[in-house]
Amino acid sequence: MNRREAEALGRRLAGLVESERIEAAYALLAPVLSRRTPFTVLDRIGETLGGGSLPAVNAFLDHVAAHKTLGGWPVIATALRGQLTRDLPGAFERCQRHVITADIWYGADILGERVPGPA
Repeated sequence: MNRREAEALGRRLAGLVESERIEAAYALLAPVLSRRTPFTVLDRIGETLGGGSLPAVNAFLDHVAAHKTLGGWPVIATALRGQLTRDLPGAFERCQRHVITADIWYGADILGERVPGPA
């Protein structure tokens, strides 16, 4: 998957998330998360996805986090990074919650370098 494809996937996900079709959005993302995907691609998906309405995007991020996939953490973290300018305290709180949910070192590392790090 290249940059353009990742952005297109992010836009498709954003549309589904905005219409509250969380399961359908995850079904679209799951194949990407189940294979070895470069973090730069996952970051691009998260960037594109993260610009949506906070309640809808955060519900989707919670759903992604519940599956605890390695590839899910960069998507979540980059989407949260996009929320820093709109909701700094909330983005930090959600980041902390996802670190706890991850319950593994690389989840904390991925989230920490993408959310509080740039902040």
